[in-house]
Amino acid sequence: MKRILTAILPVVLVLSLSNCKKDETAIKATLEQKKRNTDAVAAITPEVGVVYGAVTIKGDFGPADPGAIVKFNGTNAILNNATDTSIVVTIPEGSASGLVTATVNGVDYTIADNYKILQLSRDLVMNSPIAITKMAFDRVDVGTIYATDAKTIYKLRSLSSPAVLYTAESGTGIINIATDKNGNVYAARSLAFGASFDVVRIDPSGNLTQMFRSKNGNADGHISTAKIPNIIDMVIAYPSNNMYVIGGFRIRRITPNGDVSTRADYTAGGWFDNIKYLAVDDKSYIYTAYAGVVVVSPSEGYVIGIAGSRNVYQPIDGDRFVSAFSSAGPFTVDNKNQLLFVSDYNLLRIVNTGYYTSTYKRPDAIAANGVFYDNASNKLYLTSGNKLARYSFK
Repeated sequence: MKRILTAILPVVLVLSLSNCKKDETAIKATLEQKKRNTDAVAAITPEVGVVYGAVTIKGDFGPADPGAIVKFNGTNAILNNATDTSIVVTIPEGSASGLVTATVNGVDYTIADNYKILQLSRDLVMNSPIAITKMAFDRVDVGTIYATDAKTIYKLRSLSSPAVLYTAESGTGIINIATDKNGNVYAARSLAFGASFDVVRIDPSGNLTQMFRSKNGNADGHISTAKIPNIIDMVIAYPSNNMYVIGGFRIRRITPNGDVSTRADYTAGGWFDNIKYLAVDDKSYIYTAYAGVVVVSPSEGYVIGIAGSRNVYQPIDGDRFVSAFSSAGPFTVDNKNQLLFVSDYNLLRIVNTGYYTSTYKRPDAIAANGVFYDNASNKLYLTSGNKLARYSFK
């Protein structure tokens, strides 16, 4: 028996060492594969996400996989687009901060260990001392808000304590206000609350200067001779200080030097009905809506439909070929270049940079007719007459 045990022990030892080596090899291979999968991921943007926002994951994933799966802390994301080097997804409702993973072409990837996701959170609902129609935010004196009731522009250091900045002359009104990077406030003034007849600038000292007047016809050139009829909306891009206006079914750009050019022309092809509302992001992409479609103009003469359908008039979430609404606007753009707007009288909608439309579920019942975003404070405001609601992304 002793001889048998002596003969068996070396064999058992060899087998044990062999199995240990195999286990070590398997563990090493798994770790190396995990490292390769992690190394394949180059970046995830933005660094902090928001629910319903778009996230882009760049990396070496092999062939484009239309069945790619991305999960935020276990919750499946909405796939917007997939190529061999990038995946664009929408963060769905119910997602939470934490682990981000992806499965592409059958291979599992760890995208981020602790990715932060912000949620829309209501700060307050209050009765405003003025019936706000438009708001703008000071880019120099951060925290100062400008608001108008279509007749007077108020300066607010506190939401409950407005101070008069400017009152339109008798027989005129204010259709929109905007601010530039130098602390100036601009107002598009109207006659009998119709299309604007001019745009004025109010400097930090309260001095008023007429920038230009509406003129019949359509002609680019210097502002002194250019013709822009019936201005119905106005925004100012940051940091370029270029002004964009809708007038004569065209979007025109006016530089700080007074040069006027046509950014987009909607007079041809029947695309001219209901063009109104304007927003601009920090890349100077211009957003507007016409014929039941929300569009973006990334550059001169180039327009992309990003939400809505000409033939569907009900609120539907989805990509740019599916989403719909019965009405859209006004517009604003957040600090992630995502379009926020009110549709169907009370719904707060978001079109993210992947051009996917979602609807925020709000705890209040404000029938919002105004939506405004303050980039400096990351605050969103909804207004309806004398009602005001403020939200943060937390």
